[in-house]
Amino acid sequence: MIDSPSLLERTQAQRSRRAWVLFCSGLVIPGSAQAVYGRGRNRQVGRFALKLWLTLLALAVITGILWLLFRNAMISFFTTGWVLALLIVAAGCIVAFWFILAIDTIILARPWSLGRRRGAIFSSVAGLLTVLLILGPVVPVAYFASKATSALCNVTNGQDCNLISAVTAVGHVFNGGSPHSTIKTDANGRTNVLLLGTSDDRPDADSGTGSWLTDSIMVVSVSQSAHNAYMISIPRDLWVTYPAGCPAGTQGKVNAVYQCNGAASGNSPAQDQAALTATIPTFEDITGLQIQYAANINYSVLVSLVNAVGGSITVNVVSTDPRGIYDVNTGLTLNPNTPQCPTEATQPMICTVDAETALALARARNSDGGYGLAASNFNREQNQQAIIVGLMEQASSNGLFADLAGVTTALDGIGANLRSTFSTSEIPALMSLARDIPATSFTSLDFISANPAIVGTPMIAGQSAVAPLAGTFDYSAIQAWIATNLSSDPAAAEGATIDVLNGSGQSGIAAATASDLKALGYTIGTIGNYSDTTSNTQVYDITGNKPLTSAALAEKFGVAVTSGSPAGYEPSRQADFVVILGG
Repeated sequence: MIDSPSLLERTQAQRSRRAWVLFCSGLVIPGSAQAVYGRGRNRQVGRFALKLWLTLLALAVITGILWLLFRNAMISFFTTGWVLALLIVAAGCIVAFWFILAIDTIILARPWSLGRRRGAIFSSVAGLLTVLLILGPVVPVAYFASKATSALCNVTNGQDCNLISAVTAVGHVFNGGSPHSTIKTDANGRTNVLLLGTSDDRPDADSGTGSWLTDSIMVVSVSQSAHNAYMISIPRDLWVTYPAGCPAGTQGKVNAVYQCNGAASGNSPAQDQAALTATIPTFEDITGLQIQYAANINYSVLVSLVNAVGGSITVNVVSTDPRGIYDVNTGLTLNPNTPQCPTEATQPMICTVDAETALALARARNSDGGYGLAASNFNREQNQQAIIVGLMEQASSNGLFADLAGVTTALDGIGANLRSTFSTSEIPALMSLARDIPATSFTSLDFISANPAIVGTPMIAGQSAVAPLAGTFDYSAIQAWIATNLSSDPAAAEGATIDVLNGSGQSGIAAATASDLKALGYTIGTIGNYSDTTSNTQVYDITGNKPLTSAALAEKFGVAVTSGSPAGYEPSRQADFVVILGG
């Protein structure tokens, strides 16, 4: 015979069911428990909470509808500084109020009246659910906000280290940039960014100062109007003069310039920015470009970005060997006609690589042996550019980042691994511009592919170096090659050389005009004075084999082009045209 439950047990079971109903309703509809079971002021608080909850629900529905109809405007509104500050304060107050109501609901359920076992179970489970469901989401949000704030603080070198700026910047990125944000451009409307890659984050990097040598150097030139981008790799062994006071001496390889200017472990944000800013002029002298921004990136950023866009990217790998690539130093092996690389080795070899393989490819140059990278660092530069294109293609395919986990991964990688001269307001505009340029509009330029050749590999001061063929420190041919490739003028592709002579008698006019023509992508030969003074500008076509340039000069100066050379003047050896400027 089974004993029937006692009256006390039945009562406690009923109270337990009531307690759970009370708790669940109060958790889902904050204030409902107080409004139904509370007394006096407690009931008034419950009614207020119900009205507040219904109001918030209505606002959420309205916001959702507006978001669907006016997404960009809503993002812009909610990422405005004062709106964000108000939302953060309001969210904090609501979460705190909700938590207090949940605790009060547990008290209203009177767990002490449920019996020792039921009461203990109810109190423990209800308390845990309250913490997990109400306060639990605060933890990942706070973590993400902390990462975003830290990343922004680091990228801007300490200019903005607050949550409002971080969330505003992220919002503007997804909204296509702040309506008030602008980025700097050169005279041709291009934004040029110097990227310096270092290995300071790698456990296998050189100890001491070696990890601050910039063995990956690139200038990325982006056009806002034409929506195209050029990646120009600068050989790390290019021989240059060093800034005054450089510990490495007065001249040497360009990969030491950043270190010469103060790049070092333990730098303050201001010191990092000063080192980057001081490094820009050297690369302006080499490229002939006005460089608006500079950034130092180490290997952790590359790994994190590949992981952020889904964990793998497709890369058009440059290989000089039909067997593919094998690099002793990094252990990289990429074989053609395999699931990873289904094409032949020299088409280029199309490979799908994960983050660590992408990193190995970015570092590989057969310095300690292997095959597939016969041009060593030049091939490494080409593969680094291919990795960037692969990242852009994958980011475009997946969205900027694959998911929230991808965003967090990217922020983790950026952390202390990216230093720049960007301001907070410029970052969203730069990222949005990069996002709007299709990967197919990225063009790779490297010195070894220039035709005719512009650099050689001589021995200088007992070191294997890279130097311009025109002369060790004569970068004019490099500058002309870059200007020609970046020019929006089809005539510039003909590669014409133009002598510019001053026949006006006005001082400085020839140099100014030559500078304008150079910016358009033309190569300048001789700049000087003409033997006679003339009132009209004259253009002479010496070779007759560059019709687009001839037409462009005729239009620019508003004159008819004359065939042959001007009287009394011997053109420079490579000149195709002579422009005589009149008064």
